[in-house]
Parts: sequence; C-alpha cells; structure tokens
Amino acid sequence: DHLAHSVLLHLSHEGDLIGYETFPSIIHSKTRLTYHEVQAYMNTQATSPALLDDVRDTLDQLIPLIQCVRKKRVDHGSLELNTPDIEIKLDGSGKVLSIKPRSEAREAYQLIEDCMLLANQAVAEKIQAAEHPSIYRIHDEPDEEQWNKMAMELNAMGIPHLPQSKEELNQIFRLAENRPNAYAILLTVLKNLKRAEYAAYCVPHFGLGFDCYTHFTSPIRRYSDLIVHRILKRIEQAESPTYSGDKLIEIAAHCSDRERIADELSKKSTEKKRLQYYHDLLMKHKIASFNAHIVAIKPSGLIVEIPESLQRGRVAFKSITQEWLEADVSGTHVCTQSGKVRYTLGETIEVLIERVDLERGFIDFLLPNENKKNRSNNKKRYKTDIDLRTGRKKHRRRRKK
Repeated sequence: DHLAHSVLLHLSHEGDLIGYETFPSIIHSKTRLTYHEVQAYMNTQATSPALLDDVRDTLDQLIPLIQCVRKKRVDHGSLELNTPDIEIKLDGSGKVLSIKPRSEAREAYQLIEDCMLLANQAVAEKIQAAEHPSIYRIHDEPDEEQWNKMAMELNAMGIPHLPQSKEELNQIFRLAENRPNAYAILLTVLKNLKRAEYAAYCVPHFGLGFDCYTHFTSPIRRYSDLIVHRILKRIEQAESPTYSGDKLIEIAAHCSDRERIADELSKKSTEKKRLQYYHDLLMKHKIASFNAHIVAIKPSGLIVEIPESLQRGRVAFKSITQEWLEADVSGTHVCTQSGKVRYTLGETIEVLIERVDLERGFIDFLLPNENKKNRSNNKKRYKTDIDLRTGRKKHRRRRKK
C-alpha cells in the first residue's frame, strides 16, 4: 500500500475531459511494468509475466483513449517536441562502458506523459477556480527577436517558412520529419524558445498550449509539486491558504533558480563522462570517423554534434587549411573569400576527433578529407606525420639538397 494524492479523470471515448476529482488515496499496485514491456505490447501484443489479463484489458482501453487525447492536444497547438536522449552505461568503478541513444519506447512514454499532463492541468484549474494563492508552471511565447532568428536559421536549412505560432512550428516539425537535418531543425526551434519557469501567477503555457498549468505529479523529487500538494489539501478541506502571495513569489523564484542549477549540474556530469569516454577511445586508437550535424557557426569555426552521443565539439576554420573561410553575419553559412558557400547550419558532415581536452572540457574535430591533405603536405616537409593527438612533431625536418 502506498499513500498518494490522486486525480481521477473522466474522459469521453473521443478523449475530451468531462470532469475530474482530486482526493487523498491509497494505491495498491497489481503489477510493475517497464516502458519497454508496454511498448512491446503496443507494437506486437507481446506479453510478459507482469502483463496480467486485467492489466491488458486496462491497457487496451487506455492506449487508444490517450492517443486521442494527445492528438487533440497537438491539434490545439501543443508543441510536439521529441527531443533525443542518451543512455550512459557505467561499470562498478564509474567508468563509461558505452554511450548510445536511449532505447525507443516513445509511445509508452507518451502514454504516461499525457496522463500526467491531464492531471497537472486539472489541479491547476481547480486551484485557480478556488482563487487560492499558488505557484504555476508558465512558458512565455518567443519574443520578436527570437521568432526572427528562428526564421533566419530555418530558412538557411531549407525551411522557407516564417513561423509566428505554435501551429506553424508543428507544421515545420512534420515537414522536417524525414529530412537528414531534422534534428538540427528541432535544435534551432528549441534554442529560440524561452525557458519554462515557476511563477505565483497563472498565464498560458506556450509550449503545451494550456491556459492554466502547474506541476503536481512529482512531489517526491520536486519541491514545487510538494507546495502544490499542500495547497490542494487545504482547498479540499475548505481551509484557509497555507502561503501568502509574497511567500509564493519567493518560493517560485527559488524553485526556478534551483531547477536551472540542477539542469546545469546534470549537463556537466553527463559531459564529463562523455569526454572521458572519447578520451579513452582516442588513447586506445579506437576512434573512427563520425557523422555530425553542424548545430552552430561561430567566428572561429563550426560547432558540430554527434547524434549518437549528443557530444559537441569544434572544427576550427584554421584546421581547414586549403582556403580562407569566414562565417557570414547571420551565423548560418560559412563562405570562402570569393563568397562561395562551403558549409551551412544543419548540414551533416564527417568528422574525426583530433583532441579531447579533459581539463578545459571540449573536443576538437577535424574533417577527414582535409586531414588527408594536411598529412600529404606534411610529408613534403617531414619524414613522417604529425601526431594529431598531441600536436607534436615525431621526426626531424628533411634537409634541402
């Protein structure tokens, strides 16, 4: 038995929310399922010992119902963002064994996600209707500068639209779905969106397309959700508010601040493991070439990302020695001195790892074709090659006859 706080949702067969109730509850789970077990059942009706008959009956009803809910949500302007994630496997000492894209169980994840979104939305509406001070999850619309920058970068990647709404962004996602640069297009949209945060007032959530939204479903790991649980209980018991408006402003700012710090620490932890992984491969001479997306263009070079690991690094213009290169003013193209476009934002290129700097936390990449040309030129001046991992000359310069 587990003590909980439940939202009982009443849905029509078409996925419309008819009504809801909230109340303290006791949950006794009949079984424990993994996302992969549910995904296998959704794909092929494959069963496992955990999939009891009445659990399968529940899934058979829930799956089409929530698919209707999700379609309605997207049709009403909710952004359909399918961001990639990676799985890092460690040994007992914390050393990285492998890095790979997280196994796909997208529809099973979406099944739970949409149930949670409905619950969060229902709780936010209940608190707002009670006119109780509370904290909400808000997400502002991009400003004019962000819309313009997004349009300019999308245009450089072959998307000629000038998006100005959630609906148009979803059209772009559908248009880009089967393109080689689909991920780069998604990144362009994401980096030009504002960050969601907590607030002591309710305004529409741009990304989800909800008029009122809060975080309720994870009180064991998010302080904001715990606050909402306390507020909800006071409403259910018809008691006066627990927190003043000024106190909730302080709590919302605190939660937003700690979320940013936690995200940054998580990012740094993942980055440290990835860098160590590629450094070890480089030292063991196990590095091959990778296909990478150009995700940004800086004055000094290309910023690329390997999709299998989401590892980023730089290809310096000075390492591409055959001709003079420069980023254009918009940061969407790399041009030669004559004005010819050589590289474009979102393009997929082949790269080699030249150097992994663990202390400073970055990777330098090379282009294989340019590397061969450089090596050929070096052979005219040196008896053998330059060690790309250290940058040191291995042998003496040839003497002129």
